[in-house]
Amino acid sequence: MQQRLGEVPVADRHAPAIRPTIPASVAAQLRQQPLVIASSLDATGRVWTSAVQGTPGFARSSHPTQLALDLALAVPAREDVLWANLARHPAVSLLFIDFPTKWRFRVNGRARATAPGWVVDIDQAFLNCPKYLADHLAALPGAGVVSVAPRTAGPGAPPDLAAWLRRADSFFVGSSDGAQALDTAYRGGPAGFVQFEAAGSLLVPDYAGNSMYNSLGNFALCDAAGLLFLDPTAGRALQLTGRAELLWSESTGPVAPTGGPGRHWRFTPEAWVEAPLPAALPFC
Repeated sequence: MQQRLGEVPVADRHAPAIRPTIPASVAAQLRQQPLVIASSLDATGRVWTSAVQGTPGFARSSHPTQLALDLALAVPAREDVLWANLARHPAVSLLFIDFPTKWRFRVNGRARATAPGWVVDIDQAFLNCPKYLADHLAALPGAGVVSVAPRTAGPGAPPDLAAWLRRADSFFVGSSDGAQALDTAYRGGPAGFVQFEAAGSLLVPDYAGNSMYNSLGNFALCDAAGLLFLDPTAGRALQLTGRAELLWSESTGPVAPTGGPGRHWRFTPEAWVEAPLPAALPFC
């Protein structure tokens, strides 16, 4: 991706920031986080992206090459596919995101069960810039609720997907290199920036970023992807798993929706889960 787009020099400058260790300053910040977004692989190789919440301190790094998730301090949805996935396949990608300060940190590695939760042996750890992080997420005045609606699931796409997309100004995406590595990223834009296509697929604009192409690079290797939409007002989360297809400007027409690059990607859902959030989101 970097070579095709002529961005290798920029990417080379950024690459040293990706390390297999967590700095002490970041470890202190991780202990303050009440939310982590996690991507995992199911038994068929599909990617699922989940939200795990907990008391600050549920995620901690006491060793630079490891990150522990203490489920005794977490509020995990026991039905979430994440836990069964980790029991089958160790690959995991974690995205910590502090909405008030726009601080983001990603950890990719391999998980192993150990009481009272999981330990992740780190392959990649790095900070992200705050670009495209929605400002309003840090200022919702107590909008978060715990939903009493039941958990629902099915094949393809949910019947209310178009309604989700009309109000969504952000989502999370998990991707795979087709081997042993996963990545989790944030995507944000104006409300409705993800278009619902007539065939039931999603058209996603790709804005200019840090030239690393973690997600798009994975899509070029493996089309498996998992999307997570959070609705703090309704206290609901929507997980989609399916296939991603890279599109270029010559395939998608005007470049304006992407702010200039003209790149898009298309996501075709294969299965979905809509479930209540286990607690009010930390940015509400």
